[in-house]
This record gives sequence, structure tokens and C-alpha cells, in this order.
Amino acid sequence: MNAITKNAGAALGEALAEGAVIVPNVIFAGLLYQHYGQYRFLLPFVLLYSFEKAGTFALQGFGELKNPYKVLRYSLLLTLLGCCSCLLGEIHFIFWEAGAILIGLGLSNYNALFKTIKSLLKKENKWEGKGSLVKGYLILGITIVLLLYLRHTAITLVFALWLLPLGVLYIFIYQLEQGQETQIGSSFSGKRRSLLYFLPAICMLLLSFFTRLLKQTADAHYILDIGFALCLFLIVGLSISPLRFSLPTVSTMWFGAARNFIVIYSLIYFIAINKLYMVGLSYIMLVLGLLLSMMIRRKLKEVVDDQHLLAFSLISSIISFLLLLPSATYLIGVLLSCTFIATGNHLILQKYTKDETLPFLERRIKRSQYYGLGAIIQQVFSLSTLTVVSWIKDHNSALSVYALSSDISNIAESFFYTKLICLASIGLVGIIVAKWALKPTN
Repeated sequence: MNAITKNAGAALGEALAEGAVIVPNVIFAGLLYQHYGQYRFLLPFVLLYSFEKAGTFALQGFGELKNPYKVLRYSLLLTLLGCCSCLLGEIHFIFWEAGAILIGLGLSNYNALFKTIKSLLKKENKWEGKGSLVKGYLILGITIVLLLYLRHTAITLVFALWLLPLGVLYIFIYQLEQGQETQIGSSFSGKRRSLLYFLPAICMLLLSFFTRLLKQTADAHYILDIGFALCLFLIVGLSISPLRFSLPTVSTMWFGAARNFIVIYSLIYFIAINKLYMVGLSYIMLVLGLLLSMMIRRKLKEVVDDQHLLAFSLISSIISFLLLLPSATYLIGVLLSCTFIATGNHLILQKYTKDETLPFLERRIKRSQYYGLGAIIQQVFSLSTLTVVSWIKDHNSALSVYALSSDISNIAESFFYTKLICLASIGLVGIIVAKWALKPTN
């Protein structure tokens, strides 16, 4: 394998594994600039998010995963095709919509599949991407800064630039596949009633679609649609594949909700008060939190057992939330919160990778489903809370300042109370989960 492709591919793979959600969303946000509330430019952004969330559940509809190399390669091919489609968006907006769907589906399971392949190669002592994780985090941080800098540039140019790293990554995965015996195997094996798993995916598509519409239009009528979609998802999901509310699944949902709140609140609030540079700084703190977590978690595991380390991560995250309340310490709060969230999340991930009740190749995918579910439920709660608080404060929804670039005064108070309520709710649940984690196991 070419040394340059190998080293660059491993680092880019790690970067996209952590940025599979943030990076395309930042890119598509460029469509909204000076087109606030216009569905022609809004719909691709909504479709990207919706299909990215639904794709996590749709994968099981094809059967039991057998060849992660081939599935990941096809996923990257969808992403590349989506980028090419977006290059034609200036000709007709339908190309943006088609591209958003392809990119959303292509990246929906990227993190789980890439990490699974990495684990397989490490198990066989074939992973040669030494230092790729640190390099990946640095690439992700630089990418976010660059994308924010290019936010006013023609979006066609941004998609053209994104094609290059995606192409290198596709070649990297293809070369890895060629070196494995699994290259001759099929991607999936037949599984009884597997097609039924597309039903929860459709319900998640509706739930995430209406949630993103609420976020981008500030139309409170979508709250009813969200409620209906959530109920439908729970009914269908419980009927087809009963949810296991064990400590690992609930903890995963909590970490997904906590991190999603920081990402979403930083985006909405700072855009609303016209401090876009703070969005970039917040996301940089998030990346630095991942790096800091990677440095401290090994030392923590040497002095604390897994049971107490999970509780420590939860409580430390909650304490760090206090720094998110004052504006002066907000960035420090993001850094510390994301550090402990990442530490606890990594610990729970290890439990999933050792869960013998799940097929080995699907363990990370199952975990990502719960992580995404926690994130979407939290987003519904946060947006609904902001809407209700705005009504109580006797002015139009503060969300419209972000979504429609409306000129509404005195919105800081509404955002503060929303932040306080959401952090208190997440913290309360976190304390309950921490107590659960400290219970002796039989």
C-alpha cells in the first residue's frame, strides 16, 4: 500500500469518524446564508440531517453485517456521488437535495464502520496508522475553522475541495479491503424479518425531519408533528426490536444528549446574537476536549475501576455544566464538559464492543443508534423549551432570530433560561445514571 495514501487515509479516516455529523452540517449551513427561511435553500440542510439519523437504523434492514469494508466503501461512494450532485446545485436546487440525501445516508454509519474496521485490523496486528487519532483530531479542528472561514464562499467550491479528502479516504478503504479475505464475501447475510427494520428507520426519518424543520423555521406547529413521529417511532421500535434499557444503553443516550446540547446550543445562541466566531471557538474546544480525554482516560483507568470511572465521568460532566452558565467561562465549560463526556462515552463503548449478545460487527452500530436517539430526543426537548420560554417572556420565538435572522430584542434572557432548564434536566438524569452505575453488580 502506498505509504502516503496509508498515512493520509488513516488520519482522514479518524477525522471524519469524529466529524461525520459536524462537517457536512457546517458545509450545508452555507446554503442558508442570506436565504433564511427559504425552503429552496433550507430543504437540503434538513434532508441531510434526517437521512443521516435514519440511516443508522436502516442498515439492519439489509440483514446481518458481514463485510464492513465493502459497506464502508459503498457508503463513501454514496458520499462522493452526493458531493458531485451538489456541484450541480447552481443549475437546479434538486441536485442539492439529492446530494444531501446521498451524503446523509453515506455518512450515517461511517463512524461505527470505520472504528469496527480499525478494531479488526488491530486485533490482527495489521493497523499501521500510528498516531492517526491525534492527527485526525487536528485535521478536524483545522477543517472546522477553514469551513467557517469559507462560509461566505461559493458553496460549489467548498464541495469541490471536500471531494479531495473523500477521494483519498475511498482509495484507503479500497486498499484495505483488497488486503482482506472478506473482499470476496457479500456485504450482508440474510436475516429473518430484516426488512421490518426499515420501519423504525422511516419513523426516525420523520422525527428528525420535523425536528430540523422546527429548528430551521421556528414554526411551533411542527412540535405536534414531532410528538406524533416520536410516539410512532417508539411504538414501531418496541414492536420490532424491544429496546434494552440497560446501564450501557441509558448511559449512551445520556452522553449523546449531553454532547448534542453543547453543539446545538453553541450554534443557535451565538448565531442569534451575531457572534459566529464563538461557534468556531466552541467547536474547537469540543475537539480539544476529545484530545484531552484521550490523554487522561488511560491514567484514570489505572487508578479507578470502570464502575467508579463511569460515575466519575458523569458527575464531572455535570459539575462542568456549571461553567456553561456564565458567558465568561462558557468556553472552559465546553472544554471540560466535552472532555468528561468523551471519557465516559469511550468507557461505555468498550462495554458494547465486549457484549456477546450482539454480533461483533454490529456492536458499534447498535451503540450509535442509542447515541443518536439520545441526541434527537434532547434536541426536541431543547427546541421546545426555547419556544415555550419565549412565549412566557412575551415575545416571538427566540429561535426565529437564528432560523430567520429576525430582529428581536432581549433574547439573551430566553436563551439563558433555556440553557438553565436543559442543563438542569440533563444533570438530574445524569445523577440518576451515576447512582445506577455505583450499584454493586451481581
